[in-house]
This record gives sequence, structure tokens and C-alpha cells, in this order.
Amino acid sequence: MNILEIYNGIKDGSITIELKGHCVNSIEGRIEDEISHINKMIAKYTEGKGEFKEGKRDMLSHYTRRLEETVEHGDYFGVTGMEAQCFDCGCRMYILLQDDKTVTLVPTPAYWDLREKGGLREKISKYDYQIKSEEIPSCEAVPIRKKKKLVSKIDVPSGELIFKNFFKTEKLYEDPANKYGHPDICSVLGRNVLMQYLAKQNVGYGQMGNMSVAIYLKKDGKEIIVSKTYGYDNVKNEEYTVEFKGYSYLGKISLEVWRWQCADKEMLIANNEPIPELEKDKDHYADAIRAKVKRGRWKIEHYFDFFTQKDDEKRNPIYSRLKLME
Repeated sequence: MNILEIYNGIKDGSITIELKGHCVNSIEGRIEDEISHINKMIAKYTEGKGEFKEGKRDMLSHYTRRLEETVEHGDYFGVTGMEAQCFDCGCRMYILLQDDKTVTLVPTPAYWDLREKGGLREKISKYDYQIKSEEIPSCEAVPIRKKKKLVSKIDVPSGELIFKNFFKTEKLYEDPANKYGHPDICSVLGRNVLMQYLAKQNVGYGQMGNMSVAIYLKKDGKEIIVSKTYGYDNVKNEEYTVEFKGYSYLGKISLEVWRWQCADKEMLIANNEPIPELEKDKDHYADAIRAKVKRGRWKIEHYFDFFTQKDDEKRNPIYSRLKLME
């Protein structure tokens, strides 16, 4: 079976795609792009103009072969091994033909490890060993994806909770021991790793986008909602002000670093973190927002990583919720 036959099989439903729990862009679309690229290169070298005149015969043979060559079961396919990247665990993965009815994904390091170990087990070359379905690991972030939220807990001893875009003190912003580690915060798994590290410093954290957020405090001081200030009602075709019954609007923060962070004022002082003067005008973006809350242990639930466009278009969306544990 070659790449064209695999693609047509996916199109007509005779071949299914097993994602192993990964959250990726369309695999069908990725294969379609690969075929389109190969055909464009064939057309360029067939014309043989300019830079495409050099090595015309060899390159035509190379790209034509890529369309026609047989893909073995348990092998990846494409010009250089097409890759996909998981938004949840951050892994880069080969697209692999598992059998005549299944295309699946395997992390690139695991692919070569499995082939090498498999070759040793079977006493054949690792390049001849075909990976079995049961050997392929599933996405590490599946449990998080099922919950559709990231969760942490922090202490708020003084009851003065300070919200900012980010804290400048290194250990309150990132793990100094894992600055360039994997997974990074481009993935949900990496964001959860950072969230848990920061929680040990009693810092709350939610990764967002290039946007702003608004802070809403429940009048009893036991709960906070992170949302936005305005929304648009597509049914009524009008803009509306976000409101939560029983909550007070405290202000909004521009997220230049694409995150919000919070911590008790006592903890910030203990770590020499500068606290800017608090804005009195709620109509303007604030450098910091103070929430007078009940003292104690607080639970943070962050939902934004699992939002779809439809979720964000719902009236009064909740990006994160912070709640006193009683």
C-alpha cells in the first residue's frame, strides 16, 4: 500500500486513524499536504527551470518513488517521515501504517527505541522490525484531557490575594531547575507541571492567550472567577457586559506574557516580589488587582486550555475558578 492508497482509504473510510489519545491537527490533512508537496516538486523538476534544472532526473525519480513505494506495516511514511505534534503532551510523532485498516501515531524517540529493542528481540535489523500496536504508548496527558481542567492548591494566610500578569521573581515565575526542560508550556502537560511547581511556592497560575482577563470576587470572599469584561451575543447581535450574580467586578489585567498569576501578599513580601500600587479606576487595565478573601487553603481550577471557540462564545465564560477549601 502506498501513500496515495492510504490517503484514499482514509477518505473512503476503509482506513481509520487511531490517535492513541493525542490531541493533534488533522492527520488526513497532514497526509494531503504531503501528497500535494510531492506533486508540486514533481511538476517543478519536470519543467526543469532555474534551480530545479540541477539534478532533474535524480530528483524526479526520488519524488515519484515516494508516491509509489510500498509502506510496510509498522513503518512511518512520507518524504522525511511526516510528523504531527500533540497539543496535550507536546510529543512529536511519526504517522505510521499499523495495518491495512489502521493509521496511528508513535512518538519519534519511541519509534527508534522500539525498532532497536524489537530488532534485538527478533534477532533482525532494527530497520526491518515492524512496530506492533500494543508497543505504542498512549498520550501521557489523557487523564488531564478527560478531566478538562488543571487543578492546584495554594495557601492564602493574610487574605490579601494579589493578581498580576506575571511575577518578576524567577522562582515565582518558572522552575529555575527546569527552565528548558520537557515538557514545556506549549503543551497542556507542561503547563500542569509548571502549575504544580508554582503551587508549591503558593503561587496560582493559569496559561491564557494574547488577551486580557477580568477578576470577579464572590461577596462572601470565598470564591473568585477569572473571565472577561465584555462578550458578544451572536443571537442578539450585540455586545454585553459580563456579570456574575453575587460577585463583584474587581478590574482587568492585560496579559502581555499570556498568563495570570496570583499569590498572598505576605508570600510576595517574603520573596522580595515588588507589588505595584493598585489601580482605583476599574475601567483601565491594572498592573495588579487585590482581592480581599477568606484566609485558608484555596483550590484553583483552570479550564481555558480545554476551551473551544464555542465555549468562549458562551455568555459569561469561566476561564478559571478559585475557591476556599472548607
